[in-house]
Amino acid sequence: MDRWNIVATLNYLPHAMETGIVLSKMGIDPNDAATKKRVESMVALADLTRAGFINGDISTVMSHAPSSPGPKTPASSAMSASRSV
Repeated sequence: MDRWNIVATLNYLPHAMETGIVLSKMGIDPNDAATKKRVESMVALADLTRAGFINGDISTVMSHAPSSPGPKTPASSAMSASRSV
């Protein structure tokens, strides 16, 4: 019987390319220096998170999806009702 070993490697995009994609998806002008710097910082944080996960410093995968607000409780409903008055 033949046996096959399959190895898959997940490589991340280079920093500049990932920054460009985020700017493009958000419809931000790449010449907007302040916003570009903020996006570059976000990508740098993502790089650090990935490195920490690869090195075993972080054991839980972090998601970019927003967390669910969950069901409303009577107390939270009363608080939002009083704020809308």
